[in-house]
Amino acid sequence: ACPAGTHLNTTGSTAASDCTPCAKGTFSDSARTANCTVCGHGTYADGKGLKECIPCPQGTYLDEEGGISEAECKACPAGRHSSRTGLSSQSECTQCPAGTFSTGGAAQCTPCARGNFSSSKGATRCEPCEVGGYADGLGTEQCSVCPPGTCV
Repeated sequence: ACPAGTHLNTTGSTAASDCTPCAKGTFSDSARTANCTVCGHGTYADGKGLKECIPCPQGTYLDEEGGISEAECKACPAGRHSSRTGLSSQSECTQCPAGTFSTGGAAQCTPCARGNFSSSKGATRCEPCEVGGYADGLGTEQCSVCPPGTCV
């Protein structure tokens, strides 16, 4: 029987020496496998003879089967993020909530800095408060109006 990560590609053979490592982009998680399995969406196999596929990292997705390197994992677009690994489509990347933004490939959205805001979901950047307004905390969704005579 062939060990996990390999397959038997010779009909009728019983010798372990006839076992062949699974190619990049495929895996074999059990012994006695005649064929290696193609890595599914959201995963890749960057070496030969792997027992399991590797999930794409946080902030990325892979919408094709048989990935052979982490470089094939695509970044979540700007305004979206993902703290989960192994995403199989761009739609699984989550929109950033108001008060935050992302420039793409983010595991988490970044809160807007003091003096800035984002009022809508999916922001790709934060906007500065206009004259007469302020945001004194991080992750502000809208600027507050300054009391008369307090903002410079």
